[in-house]
Amino acid sequence: MAKPSRYSIWPREVWKAATQAERVAMVDEYALGSLDDPERFLVLLEHPHDFVRARSVCALARQDTPAIRAFMRAAMTDSVDSVREAAADAIGLYRDRRDIIRLTIALAGDPSWFVRSSAADALGTIGHRSASAALKAALRYDSAPIVRRNAAAALVAVRAKHTHRALVEALARERNAFSRIGISIGLYTFGDRAARRRLHHAMRSGNMLILSNIFNVDLADYVRQEDYDGFRRRASRIMETHDLEVVREEAAAFIARLDARLGPAA
Repeated sequence: MAKPSRYSIWPREVWKAATQAERVAMVDEYALGSLDDPERFLVLLEHPHDFVRARSVCALARQDTPAIRAFMRAAMTDSVDSVREAAADAIGLYRDRRDIIRLTIALAGDPSWFVRSSAADALGTIGHRSASAALKAALRYDSAPIVRRNAAAALVAVRAKHTHRALVEALARERNAFSRIGISIGLYTFGDRAARRRLHHAMRSGNMLILSNIFNVDLADYVRQEDYDGFRRRASRIMETHDLEVVREEAAAFIARLDARLGPAA
């Protein structure tokens, strides 16, 4: 009798018949139910179905045990971009300086800009200056605007030396509108008056995509999470009505609160 496959987590016919939502629930339930049995993580990590590996990493991303940390670090070498991206996000949450080399390697050389952007975010979350050289290199040389934007935010977070100068030089080179906004907000934290004007100009945009990026991405990098969460809930409800004027008023009020915290623009 043939030995059962180690990958037979669910019968093939059940997996094929399930909807995508049901598959998500199946993987989540399996992964979260495995926390007391770390050896089962290896089955999920080595599963041949890309979706299973990617969803398993997402399901476990906010858990923190030695076995899960090992799981995430191994996932950084996965062949699937979405698995490596989610693993980089999770590793940032550990704030373990031993992961800085792993993340800087991903930032410098991963073929997927999704992964490189997550690596930049993770380095900013860890917040150690030893990552500054890799972040400055990404800000200057990376081909993807989102990676350059995230590297700018991470440089501010790690309080690297000469960050203001690096951001000024990056903004002079930058041609992508979304990346320029992100870099401008980074400069704004230094009290840069021109950066503040650029931010307010962007807030008056009629482009919903630009506004959405400011609310959901850029501002999140520079404010306390509890303040940002409250603003985002209000902005999301307002944006559903497509009333841009009200959105801009909310945004202006939010920036005023930032001004109060950061001090007046110099």
